[in-house]
Amino acid sequence: MLSTRQLDVSITISPASAAMAPGTTRDFTARVTGAQSDDVGWASSAGSIAGTGTTITFTAPATAGQVTVTATSVAEPEKSATATVTVSESVTNGLAIPPGHPRIGFDAQRLAAARERFTAQPFTPRRDAWDEVALRALLSRDPQSCRTAIDRALGHDVSSFSSDIANWEAEAAILAYDWCFDAWSAAERADFIARWNSFLLEETMQAWGNTDMPQSDVFWHYLRNELLFGVATFHENPMADGFLRHALDVRFTGAFVPSAANGGRGGVLQPGSNRGCFVTSAATLPFVTAQLHGRDLWAETAFFRDAVWYLAYATTPALTRLDGSSSRFFEVFPSNEDGEWEFGNSAGRSEYGDFMTAAERRYPASATGRIARSWLDLTGAPRSQAARSTESPIVAAPFTGLPLDAFFAGTQWLYGRSAWGGAATVFQAQLGVLSGNGFEHEDLGNWQLWRNGVWLSRESAAYYVMYVGQGGMGSQFARHAIGHNVLLVNGRGLAHEEGRGAPVVRRLESNPQWVYADADLTGGYRVTDMYNPQRDNPAAQHVERELLFLRGLETLVILDRVQTTAPSTFLAHFETAPVLEDATHVSAVNADQAVRLTTLLPAGATYRVVNEGSLGQHRLEVDTAATGLVYFLHVVQARDASGANHATALSESATQLTVTVGGTTVVFEKGLTSSGGTVNGVPLRADVQPVQLGDNGPVWGL
Repeated sequence: MLSTRQLDVSITISPASAAMAPGTTRDFTARVTGAQSDDVGWASSAGSIAGTGTTITFTAPATAGQVTVTATSVAEPEKSATATVTVSESVTNGLAIPPGHPRIGFDAQRLAAARERFTAQPFTPRRDAWDEVALRALLSRDPQSCRTAIDRALGHDVSSFSSDIANWEAEAAILAYDWCFDAWSAAERADFIARWNSFLLEETMQAWGNTDMPQSDVFWHYLRNELLFGVATFHENPMADGFLRHALDVRFTGAFVPSAANGGRGGVLQPGSNRGCFVTSAATLPFVTAQLHGRDLWAETAFFRDAVWYLAYATTPALTRLDGSSSRFFEVFPSNEDGEWEFGNSAGRSEYGDFMTAAERRYPASATGRIARSWLDLTGAPRSQAARSTESPIVAAPFTGLPLDAFFAGTQWLYGRSAWGGAATVFQAQLGVLSGNGFEHEDLGNWQLWRNGVWLSRESAAYYVMYVGQGGMGSQFARHAIGHNVLLVNGRGLAHEEGRGAPVVRRLESNPQWVYADADLTGGYRVTDMYNPQRDNPAAQHVERELLFLRGLETLVILDRVQTTAPSTFLAHFETAPVLEDATHVSAVNADQAVRLTTLLPAGATYRVVNEGSLGQHRLEVDTAATGLVYFLHVVQARDASGANHATALSESATQLTVTVGGTTVVFEKGLTSSGGTVNGVPLRADVQPVQLGDNGPVWGL
């Protein structure tokens, strides 16, 4: 079993900030990790504390001001955590919004520190970066230099709703209002507020990106706009409170928090490595701002804490070769609507950099913050000037102190690796379906493989791209199953989301020598909607995929059990054209790395290589016309291009499939569903191993 090594004793307090009216009460909870005792002592700079233990009730003092509530570890008295409480007569939506400006991203302390940093390290705004123009004016104490940002904010035509303005221009316009407040005339402020009130009212009524899509980047852009505009204009705009309520009560608490506790649990950025970064960027300033004004949104959902761990596991551990060139970048494993993979550097986005910078500052006492710092140090991801002006770097935690595997429960995505470090082999398996995103590719069961700076097999994730269809005939959109490393039954993969059943992970295990998963994917192929029978795939009577990654051999064994009434096809994708060695072996060399795929079952399967076009990927189709209970059994080896192939063989009895690969013997029990197996005589786990994602990352239980 692999478990998280505690990197250090840490203590956190929740909420980390709060806004309270004088004389009101609120509970605070402390959590100690890495110490022999979780006992804490409590103290406050004003007000009173009732109770003992890890949760106490704090009563705010009778006068307004800022108060601190501190929890100190009894076992390690030098370890403590402090919550900041803003006591105010005017508290709305959990926020105590000051009458003065700036209100977004800064309080007096952060502004003073940012101005001191700017004096030492001034910057010149990038061309057309109106938010940087406003920030520079704020930090240089020269409001008149805001004029270009103000003119830009006033120049937007918001007489009718435009998603482009809402997504890409609204934040900068709102920041220009807040950070350059003193440079606006009264008439300009009134005009700006009136026009954007109308625009944001239309935004709240948009069907796309509304509360049924809480995992989408569009939803988060809209939430960001409403929250930031409500804060920025609160004391000047009678409609501001309504926007805050819609952002916080309707969108965040009503739609996102439930989603993040269910299908979105685990922090996976469902839109994909390209569009997913906009979820993090849209949340960053609202979360920072809300915390400064007394409401700790970070503490109201574990999603964004978990997103730090998702990025830690989903980012390649070394610079990765961009297909067809000598360029190398850090990449996030591609998925779903990844529309810019072909340009590379998916991890090198300021949207990710700003988020990880904010997370580092929010979680300085736990491994979450220190892993965020490690990720920033590893990738060198750029940050905006606003993020740089308020960053507070902490000591990084080594990735080597973490488990090799991570499982993200909502999407049921599994990441495993042979070791930590840039020369390792890393694989991903997508064993669940996305929800609340709006764009969902047919990628159920997809697997991907990376080694030592090269993609050995990756899906053809893209945005509205057409690929050559199955068998080289016709064309299909990238969202269809043909672009992914999945199993086709009767030429089809994942069913339409309306009425679709749910896949189930039945077995899961993280072991020092392997990581193993078994998932019944049948529900993802079937639809029970009687009004839309065309969405169903009745030929897929049962589809189950087992994946066993043998760390020492850097080899993935894939067993598919398919009960079918029609032909079926196993898909694998490669950046370079694979070579058909013989009837059962395919290899592909990419730079100095190679992958070799061996088909052990079904007997008589045929190979077909299709140049998909567009992104330049090559697709291997392993076809069989067999029906009934069909086994696809593949061994996928990652190695140096100059390395040796593992000797691989299959022996089959009436009840078992025995695979020997590189001196290791793997046994799978036959049958429609998995009923067990062994690796060198050691049984594979028969259930789902408990795994929790917390402040110190994934922890695998017994």
